[in-house]
Amino acid sequence: MQNTITQLTEDPGVPVAARDFSVKDIVVIVIGAAQGIGRELARQYAAAGAIPVVADLNIDKAERVVAEIRDDGGTAFGVAVDIGDRESVNEMANAATAKFGRIDALISNAAIFVATLPKRPFDQIHFPNGSR
Repeated sequence: MQNTITQLTEDPGVPVAARDFSVKDIVVIVIGAAQGIGRELARQYAAAGAIPVVADLNIDKAERVVAEIRDDGGTAFGVAVDIGDRESVNEMANAATAKFGRIDALISNAAIFVATLPKRPFDQIHFPNGSR
């Protein structure tokens, strides 16, 4: 027999705010949002009423995602960011705050790709400088 957990709306252990979960009007930075999973996260958050900040190293692709969201009636903002550069991350946060007055959530979805790094299971990845 398989155990199934069911969350009831009248469950006293769950705060009312969690039962009526909404992302409407939250400002959510999605890092790595120019393609793939990040793109879809930004699009789905926008479809649910959130305001995604489409952050990516490739600003041209990020702006295309922003255009898709706007074409679908949503609000979005594109910003370039290099997550390996602290100043770039600060500039991203400052740009989002300047545009919307706040940041409510952050999804760190960026990937780092090194062309010389052989593909292998995650726990077997060793970077050229010896770090993991």
